[in-house]
Amino acid sequence: MALTASRLDLGAWLPPLLKGGGLVGKLPIGVDISAEAAQLAGGTLRRLRGEIEFAGQSVRVRGAQAVLPGDASIRLDGQMLPANGAARSAVFDGTVALAAPALRTTLAWAEAAGIGRTTALPAQVLGSAQLTAHVVGGGQLVALDRIAGTLDGAAIGGVMSLRPVTVPALRGALTLDRLDLTPWLASLQLTAGPAAWAKTLGGVEADLRLDAEQAVLNGAPLGAFGLDAALEANRLTLRRLAFQPGGVDTLVSGVLGEGGRVGDAKLDLKTSDGTRLAGLLPDLPVLVGLRTSPLWNGAASLSLQAAGPPEALAVKLSGELGDLRVEAQPVLDLAGRKLAGPVTLRHPGTPRLLDMLGSAGVGAWLGEGSLGLVAKITADPQMLNADSFDLSAGWLHATGALSLSRGEVPTLSGRVMADTVPVALPDLHGSEPMALGFLSGWRGQVRLEAGKLLGPGGTVVEKARASASLADNVLRLDEIAAQAAGGQITGALKLDRSAELPVFALNLAIAGATLSAPLLDLPFELASGRADANFDLTATGFAPAALLASLQGRIDLHATQGGLAGLDLARAGADLAEADLRTALSGGTMAFDRLDGTAKVAGGIVTIEQADLAAPSGQIGFAGTFDLPRAGLDLRLTIRPAVTDSPELGLRLSGKLIAPERVPELSALIPWRAAKGL
Repeated sequence: MALTASRLDLGAWLPPLLKGGGLVGKLPIGVDISAEAAQLAGGTLRRLRGEIEFAGQSVRVRGAQAVLPGDASIRLDGQMLPANGAARSAVFDGTVALAAPALRTTLAWAEAAGIGRTTALPAQVLGSAQLTAHVVGGGQLVALDRIAGTLDGAAIGGVMSLRPVTVPALRGALTLDRLDLTPWLASLQLTAGPAAWAKTLGGVEADLRLDAEQAVLNGAPLGAFGLDAALEANRLTLRRLAFQPGGVDTLVSGVLGEGGRVGDAKLDLKTSDGTRLAGLLPDLPVLVGLRTSPLWNGAASLSLQAAGPPEALAVKLSGELGDLRVEAQPVLDLAGRKLAGPVTLRHPGTPRLLDMLGSAGVGAWLGEGSLGLVAKITADPQMLNADSFDLSAGWLHATGALSLSRGEVPTLSGRVMADTVPVALPDLHGSEPMALGFLSGWRGQVRLEAGKLLGPGGTVVEKARASASLADNVLRLDEIAAQAAGGQITGALKLDRSAELPVFALNLAIAGATLSAPLLDLPFELASGRADANFDLTATGFAPAALLASLQGRIDLHATQGGLAGLDLARAGADLAEADLRTALSGGTMAFDRLDGTAKVAGGIVTIEQADLAAPSGQIGFAGTFDLPRAGLDLRLTIRPAVTDSPELGLRLSGKLIAPERVPELSALIPWRAAKGL
């Protein structure tokens, strides 16, 4: 038979045609159908063509083709097998070819006809398809294998089955050459949390294995992508999710239950090049400059485990970056975006770690030894708090509490207390610029306390404290107070980075300090005594050498009952013999009763305005300069030994500070000795 029509109600004709074998008994029948338009499931099919052969209880379809809603061309070839004990309805077994340039329109018609549910899918996916497959379907199950073709322009293959009932069920194993994850993740609303994810995934059952040669997210390549997951009764079981963001091997697994409860979730990140992992770090002020540190040059790994409800998600985190190891066990409140728990950081070599972090030389004065940090952390979108911490690094041991406010300008506040703090002076003639970038982009107010400051040569400052503040690129140490050598130290320090060149300003007072040995081991300096001193100094520049060359200000010194290294008038003798006098001026240490001096500083040169020394062996006046940038001096000492009618003698010291040339001036000695009859 041949059936030709301009319009055909295919929905009415299809059931009896598919039962044709039962209508005519054992008589074979062939039907050619041709219609320019056919109505089916509320939609219009165009250019319907096909051959149907009835033989016994089976129906064979040859070359059945039509244009579906959405201009999708479809072709069917196969056999309709009758219902039996195993199959409650007729089953079609054959091949299908589909070319759908507007697949979403075609799927919307299919959903209206009760075939599948696509409205929950992201709007940006399943836009077009050109596929062929072997299909077996009927009643409540459609299965496709030998799938081949393209979906949204990406090559696809594999097997798939769909059960279009009240709760749609999808099973499949698909491979693609390219997969864009951006619309899929956007539909999950990742920032909404597990509870929202579970709600989004509800109402669908699935068991899917998906592999893509190349995946992308927001335009960034993720490398090879693999997904093995099951969704049933509002429970997502993620057996395996693997990809490589930025070249970092990433593996995820876990269970997401009803209400967003997480079970046995695991995340593993591994890379042979830590710089790849650094590129995935969030943009936080505490990480400024960290991404470029040599610390990342090597293998790195991060492992995370999580379980529990969204409001109390227990997390265990461990990571390794070279020899640096971090561990944390916080509890997360995902809805409130809060966390609380302990964090531990360890490294076997403090100097090596600090050098890699860009603080070259700092580790050397901290001393050899491991680094250990244990902190109790709490955090929310506005604050990051170390409610308590214990830090050990070489000689340093510190405790305290810190809080970082994440406002428009991050602000650090808190208190730090240390037992012993090593302090090293920089190379005062160094030309390497100091790293002052840390002064920008944040504020701070921290109280600092130290039991001891351990300086060069074992110099100890005790009970030190100061209030440190940072705002608008200006760092201040106010209320400086400490004890040293039995005396009190008070003052303030300011570093102003707001101008083109940084400005350092120091105001320091020392009262009642007792010296028992020279501080700098120079040929000419104060060796002992009880001393008071005031320093009011400023300097500009990035490098220590520049600071030294621009140093200016004022220095005042008052000392009593001490010793002056560099000469010893007591060795001159009562008759001032020239040989004895030259010996006295060549070195040694002389006791004095009082030393008072005032000096001004300009361009790094200290000019003595007035300085006088009174001693049992005589009196000395000082005049001249100390050239700090060049480590030189040019001094003249006016000397009057403690003898009757003492002549005025002199001693000039010039050249290098560490080895000055001494030129005694003894011209007044000869007439004085002659007058005395010596």
